[in-house]
Amino acid sequence: MKKIIIVILIISIGILLFATYKQSQKDTIKIGMALGLTGDASAWGEVSLNGAKLAVEEINAKGGIDGKKLELVVEDTKSTSKDSVLAVSKLQDVDKVRGIIITWLDVYHGPESMLKPGVIMISPDAGVEAINGEKKYPGVFSTWYRTEVKSDVAVKHMAESGKKKLYIITQNDSYYITVAKFMEKAAKKYGVEIVGVDFLNPGTDIKSILLKVRAKNPDAVFFAFYDEKLNLEFLKKKPTFLSSSTSGYGDEFVEQSYQNKDLVSLLNGIYFYSPKAPDMSFYNAYMNIYGKPPIFGAGNTYDSVYIISKAWSDNPKDIDGYMRSATFKTATFGDITFDALGGVSTGSNYFVMKQIQKGKAVEVE
Repeated sequence: MKKIIIVILIISIGILLFATYKQSQKDTIKIGMALGLTGDASAWGEVSLNGAKLAVEEINAKGGIDGKKLELVVEDTKSTSKDSVLAVSKLQDVDKVRGIIITWLDVYHGPESMLKPGVIMISPDAGVEAINGEKKYPGVFSTWYRTEVKSDVAVKHMAESGKKKLYIITQNDSYYITVAKFMEKAAKKYGVEIVGVDFLNPGTDIKSILLKVRAKNPDAVFFAFYDEKLNLEFLKKKPTFLSSSTSGYGDEFVEQSYQNKDLVSLLNGIYFYSPKAPDMSFYNAYMNIYGKPPIFGAGNTYDSVYIISKAWSDNPKDIDGYMRSATFKTATFGDITFDALGGVSTGSNYFVMKQIQKGKAVEVE
């Protein structure tokens, strides 16, 4: 009899726990996160997760969405296309999420083509022109800074500084190919001649590339890599191709790289475009929790959580049409809408040019 009672108790507790779990599932709304927590994008994945956690904490503290709490379900993309696809498959098929935030969708392609109807996918750190360029994917958006805008800012600065000949050297991927394309467009606009373009893979012979640069004798060289070894190797060769009359230009990676003490001296004198500082309330909240500035896509991810939450709260019948017509408040840009590409559209200029001067990033005209 005692054994029977114990079995009945165990079954009853199991049923109660399962019912409690099922009820908790009804009381929460899941946001899927496919983040590069390992591999090339790991630094970006970490800060994106931090930004998302901050937004979720704020939203839940205010009562959640229609009384339901937000819950993050996180999968590691391992910074590869294959694992990005696997992560999104799991989030949609197993976790049944209705919103996914994904890192580096402009580099690790595949998930954009498998989105189910009614699900929103936002990349907080991918150039939308490299995602929805040749083909537009419904439900896929980006809160990252527009590639065309920053390319224009950089070339305009070169032209206004008297630079006439530009050589472009970047990592070989779809994002940087897009950057080069928009730089070529801006060069025509501002009267700058593109004298060479090279896309490098890890392991490329840097010496042969630098010989080509010297032969073209440019007065501006734009170079950008997210591969750390390639970036370091290139920077070590900087004195061989950047003379007193040749200026070096980089992208937003410079702002993060110069904080590395091993790179400070190598980056000295380099110009780069940089996003304007985000809303200070977000900046301070992030600093208070994590003890360091919100770099990379932290603010853009924070905004993405709020955007998805607003969409769910409004509960439109046509989610894709809603996303392209609604106005969203963001910490990064202020008020935004999404355009036909699924990228941020705002009336304000959100980039400034900076230069590394004596180990510090200084805003320049």
